[in-house]
Amino acid sequence: MSPVIMTLIIFEFLLFLFGEALYCYNCASSLPSNISKDAQRAFKTVLYSTFMVPPVDRSCINSEDVAFRTVKQIDCLPDDQCVKITVRQKNLQFVMRGCQKFIFRDKVIDNKMVCHHVHSPSICHCSGNLCNSALIFSSYNYICSLIFFIILLSSV
Repeated sequence: MSPVIMTLIIFEFLLFLFGEALYCYNCASSLPSNISKDAQRAFKTVLYSTFMVPPVDRSCINSEDVAFRTVKQIDCLPDDQCVKITVRQKNLQFVMRGCQKFIFRDKVIDNKMVCHHVHSPSICHCSGNLCNSALIFSSYNYICSLIFFIILLSSV
């Protein structure tokens, strides 16, 4: 076996072994303009003192909107999870998405909070790529590199 093919096999194995990273959507919805400035300030004060708030994006609130595909993504630590925090109260609807360890600032997280859409607030955890409301493509890079490797081998 040639050294080039052996190098490619080792590279492919390492890519498979270490190539999986966790990606999450990373955004916070904007606050509705119909609530008073004082209420917005109070909400922001509580929010920023408790969480590391991701960048604001108008598309963050609705994952079914076509514009949601433009929401920024973040590369999380391997032992992390994606999180989606939703608050719904009268005139307020707010969503925050990101890596759990980033948003919670490495604080101890109460995983007893139920993930559902009826109660507020709701904190949902998941461990798949872009699982905090979007398409999942966790093996995309590996599949593309494997196809490239097969084409390369067939030409040798």
